Amino acid sequence: FVIKKDQPNRIFFNSSKPITGSNFKGFNVVGREISGININSNSSEGHYISMSSPFDFWDNVLIEYKEESNIVDQDGNPLAKLTLSLVENEIPEPDVQKSRFVSAGATGNGDGSSENNAWTLKQASVGAQSGMVIWIKSGDYGSQTLEINTSGTRDQPLKIIGYNQVPGDDPKMTKALGFQFSSNALPYFHDGEGSGVQLQKKNFVIVKNLQISNFSERGINLVDCNFVHVENCYIEGGQSGIWSNGRKETNTRAIENLVLNTSFHGIKLAGEFNRISGNFVGSN
Repeated sequence: FVIKKDQPNRIFFNSSKPITGSNFKGFNVVGREISGININSNSSEGHYISMSSPFDFWDNVLIEYKEESNIVDQDGNPLAKLTLSLVENEIPEPDVQKSRFVSAGATGNGDGSSENNAWTLKQASVGAQSGMVIWIKSGDYGSQTLEINTSGTRDQPLKIIGYNQVPGDDPKMTKALGFQFSSNALPYFHDGEGSGVQLQKKNFVIVKNLQISNFSERGINLVDCNFVHVENCYIEGGQSGIWSNGRKETNTRAIENLVLNTSFHGIKLAGEFNRISGNFVGSN
């Protein structure tokens, strides 16, 4: 099951055999309303379920089927029951128009408009806005906490994205036991009190490409946050790697992160419609 970026009001699927049928009785997309189904008759490809409203980047979608429709294969066999399954969401994250830059060597006199006039982390915390990407260059940020004090919106999120040498270079390092942290690769936060990244009651935030080690509490701490996307972060030590407090959070993701040697949780996202996938969690 997949949601394609150019048709966000449909869930496409293939079948193991050619099928026919015309109704969607028995299908359930959790929390959403189905408006119809299109079966590409006598084919195993190109079927789709139509939705009453479109999905977007933030949706973590679950689908199930309870064997009640008139859909059958060429031998008259009905569709098999499907327990709750994740629908792959191919809709890209929203573009934003504003950019600011952070550097480990910033003096506090810059306006963040370029690498040469970069913000400090503290300036980034104060100056962050909805519809902005804050590019954090590789370097040693010591024991500082990146505290995110601003929410984005559904269409104009706040993005916090680390990079190596060129904004958007999006480096991926091997996620495995024995990972070696390096400030030359990505922004490196380490040996601080509390958490490396802190969000409280913030929504529609994307965090990518950070290294965090040996903070006293958590690598990334999410308190009463919704619609937060954490991807390709490298975390070691502390009580928890990526943690949410489990009250009312919804639609948060931890995707393709590395978490090592924590004393309590590796990754904990409590609430509903959250997604944890593609991560490496382990202990040496």
